[in-house]
Amino acid sequence: VNLLAEDIRTERSEMALIVAGEAMRTAAQAAREGRPLHWQESAAEPPEVIGDPRPGVSPHELRHGLGDPPATYALFETARAAHLDRPMARHLETVGDLWARFSEAAARDAVAVLPLARTAQEIVAPDSGNRLVAWPYTKLMCANMFVDQSAAVLLTSTQVARELGIDESKWVWLAGSADIDDKWFVSERVDYHSAPAIGLGARAALDQAGVDIADIDALDLYSCFPIAVELAADALGLALDDPRGLTLTGGLTFYGGPGNGYALHAIAAMVDHLRARPGARGLVSGNGWYLTKHSFGVYQSAAPAAPWMRRDPAPLQAVIDGLQAPVLRIDAEGDGRIEAFTVLCARDGTMRAIVIGRLDSDGSRFLANSADADLALCKRLMTEESIGRPVHVKQVQGRGIVALP
Repeated sequence: VNLLAEDIRTERSEMALIVAGEAMRTAAQAAREGRPLHWQESAAEPPEVIGDPRPGVSPHELRHGLGDPPATYALFETARAAHLDRPMARHLETVGDLWARFSEAAARDAVAVLPLARTAQEIVAPDSGNRLVAWPYTKLMCANMFVDQSAAVLLTSTQVARELGIDESKWVWLAGSADIDDKWFVSERVDYHSAPAIGLGARAALDQAGVDIADIDALDLYSCFPIAVELAADALGLALDDPRGLTLTGGLTFYGGPGNGYALHAIAAMVDHLRARPGARGLVSGNGWYLTKHSFGVYQSAAPAAPWMRRDPAPLQAVIDGLQAPVLRIDAEGDGRIEAFTVLCARDGTMRAIVIGRLDSDGSRFLANSADADLALCKRLMTEESIGRPVHVKQVQGRGIVALP
């Protein structure tokens, strides 16, 4: 939206139609039933690729399991709980309450894939229908990508809208925007209990619109996993139980997470919300990879005081790029302490820990896993308060392997 709106502002185009859709549910069902789907894609010329084309995970991260979205987001969740000095059991009460409110929003949406309000306990407690995926995330705390969903948004200028006779009561304006990346790879982040790019980008979008977060009437914070909402709320100074709510749709677990298309659903929902409320404003955030790429839009149902234009993202990006982070040691060995962790829990009962740690010797960062079939270590990590605890790391066939003293 931000890029195409700039094309319209500079008269490179008059109108733009953005369409996103996924049919992963149909594709998965067809695969289970052994039915071939003869889907093809063709174009007269190669499509234009928008955005940074780099992979979101490095080879070293991939070897340690950081390419798995539930696991990678869960690393931030365990780190945030420790940063807040919360035992995980108490932290999960807060997270469960947050996700229960999201489920209530989905229950009010006719097109949500899981339109049923859940209790916090139903969401965070593992059982046969809600298995543990990556500690502490259960299935009902993860994005639901197996959906058939699509959305579309049409953009144009006020001049063309008038020429087309579009009812002005249906007009919604983009009043502020920002696009910014955090440090690209997860292993390069400053820490795992914050997302500095979110705060910087959101404030820039609000500033452009000439408003503060208190002036926003409705929010939809990107919600692939609870930690994405928590860190956005932290960055914006919002309580998790803000009376405005932090989602319009119910989020990627309960409303549905159609790949990279969810943010378009959020924008469409915001347009509908604002059309029904003259003078209201809304904030939508988008997120890509692993709290890596961030985009923001402030929308309103009245013309902005100052005409919108897309600002150069380079000055904002320079601030993030200049932040200092611990040095990553890919050959780390020795004693250290856990900075963030999760445990991947497979359907067959096997487990594997992913640990981000810091060496005692020089404070450098390392990635490591539990040894194969080391269930005892995995269970200890999940049942004891493990952030900050001492570990020993050694290298085995290109992977760090941790052991508890």
